[in-house]
Amino acid sequence: VMHGELDGRTPRSMRQLQRQMPGVWAKLESMQQGMASLLLELEQALVAHKPRAAHALLLLLARRVCEGSTQEVEMNREALVMLGGPRILLQLLVATFQIQGDEHKELPRLVWAMRNQSLVLLRELCFTLPFFSESLACHKSLIADLFHLMAKPDTFDNAVGVAEEILASSTATYPLSKVPRL
Repeated sequence: VMHGELDGRTPRSMRQLQRQMPGVWAKLESMQQGMASLLLELEQALVAHKPRAAHALLLLLARRVCEGSTQEVEMNREALVMLGGPRILLQLLVATFQIQGDEHKELPRLVWAMRNQSLVLLRELCFTLPFFSESLACHKSLIADLFHLMAKPDTFDNAVGVAEEILASSTATYPLSKVPRL
C-alpha cells in the first residue's frame, strides 16, 4: 500500500482495496473483526437506495460500536473511524431514497430512524475519541445540516448533542447566518 502511494496506484476506496489487494483486504478484515466488510455493505446499501438493508446494517454497526466489552468496543470505534465510517454516517444524515410501491409508505419513518442512529453514533464517537469533534468541524456544511435536523423532534436531542460537541471543540464562533432558512 505504501509503495502504491508513492507511484499513485493506491486503491482509493475500500471496494478497490478489496478487488486490487485481496491479501491486504483479508488481513484488514481479520484485524478489524469484519468492520471493513460491514462498512462496505452499508455504503453499497446506501448507494443502491436500499433503506431497509442500510437500516439493518446501521443497527448492527451501532451494536458493535456501542455495546460489548470495553476493549472490543474501543477497537471497533477506532476501526470505524480509520475505515471511513464517519463519511458514510454523514452521507446517511442527508441521504434521500427513492422507492416505488408499498415500501414508499414507511420510507420517511425509516429514513428519520437512520438519521437519528447516525447522530447517535457520531455523538458516541465525539464523546469517546478526543480528536473526533475537531475532525467533524472541518465539514463546513455539517453545522447547518445539524440545525435543520434539530427542527425534527425525532432527531432534535442527538443533533443538539453533536452540534454542541463540534462547537465546543472549536475556538471560533459559528455565525448563524451560515444556516439557510433558520
